[in-house]
Amino acid sequence: MNQIVRIGIVLVSLMTTARAQSQGANALDQWPQWRGPLSNGVAPHGDPPVQWSESKNIRWKVPIPGLGHSTPIIWGDQIFLTAAISHGKTLPHSDAHAPGAHDNLAPLRLQEFVLIALNRADGS
Repeated sequence: MNQIVRIGIVLVSLMTTARAQSQGANALDQWPQWRGPLSNGVAPHGDPPVQWSESKNIRWKVPIPGLGHSTPIIWGDQIFLTAAISHGKTLPHSDAHAPGAHDNLAPLRLQEFVLIALNRADGS
């Protein structure tokens, strides 16, 4: 890995950690970004279940429109998700994605990019 990239990653990690610490313990209870409040994949105050199924440790389910690849953001009583929702007529064939790119699928329709906010308690 390029030395400059490594330094940049360390600086971003340190800044994120400092920001979470400066906001107090409450910031450590949230999941504000990819890899969590300290940018290391750990939720310091988290206590997630280690087992779940259709009937065990599932609080609620809600259908989410479209497709997405981003990390959910959890802050307070809300969960924020992003999605791309296909709509409209079929587009002409496109080689928009090069081989090896993200999902290797050229879009077949126009995409509407949305931010979805859900209530953490009941999914509304």
